Amino acid sequence: MSIPVPPADAISAAVEEFRIQTASYDAAVGNAMGASVNLVTKSGTNHYHGAVFELYKKDALDGKNWFNNGYREQTPESDVSVRNSLQRPPDTKNDYGVSLGGPFVIPHLYNGHNKTFFFFAWEQLRYNTGSSVTSLIPTPAELGSNGQYFDFTSTLGGQIPGASDGCNSTLYYGEIFDPSTDTVVNGQHCRTPFEVGGQLNKIPIQYESNVAKNVLEYMPKPNLSGGGTNNIVYKQSDTSLQGVYSLRIDKNMGPNNKHFGVYSARENTDQGNGSNLPPPLTSAGGGTVFDGK
Repeated sequence: MSIPVPPADAISAAVEEFRIQTASYDAAVGNAMGASVNLVTKSGTNHYHGAVFELYKKDALDGKNWFNNGYREQTPESDVSVRNSLQRPPDTKNDYGVSLGGPFVIPHLYNGHNKTFFFFAWEQLRYNTGSSVTSLIPTPAELGSNGQYFDFTSTLGGQIPGASDGCNSTLYYGEIFDPSTDTVVNGQHCRTPFEVGGQLNKIPIQYESNVAKNVLEYMPKPNLSGGGTNNIVYKQSDTSLQGVYSLRIDKNMGPNNKHFGVYSARENTDQGNGSNLPPPLTSAGGGTVFDGK
């Protein structure tokens, strides 16, 4: 007999055979798009059999990141911490598991030879990974380092040809407007831009909220030079655990009457990776997902 199960729940040690159907499904397969995977799980026998396995992959055989090499060339040798952040990140995979099958026996209570069998399998993938993250963060000037205004003049572009509105006769690319000046002119909303001393995109320091002030205390300082798009680099790491296990019980009720049941489950744990800022200012999540059936 075969049972359709999601491939993500399959354990190699528990699979007897599999079949993949991509078209012309028979009546036993339906309610699914794309390919259908049918697995036949292993069952126990009158003799105990088991296995232990481990597959290990080390990052020593990985190549270096081409972009990181470019940033390293632009970073002075005296800036050791930044150059170390651009080294080859960790990348280790460890896949291990066990399986055991045989007759179901409870000493002095039940002898399952020729009648009841079990097969148990467990597998876990441990994935230690990391990366050198490059990102773009506000400069000290943009964060109001002079204590008077936030200076975003470097983000101001040229004049937009022929563009204007009810509040401004000229408009510029990257122009920042004051939301408190919102008004309606000729039925359309418009605002006047931030400026200090006649320079656009300078925001007075009093516009900073208490929430923003507290958050920006955790903002790191740029450490990457070279004139590229990004101005910060840092290392991050993550450990991901993907564990699956299954248990099959077979029962022979008679020569022509056999029953079996299978329970499988998986549990994925991830610390979170892929952030664009170091903690605690991070966009990465993490957690544990459990799925049993």
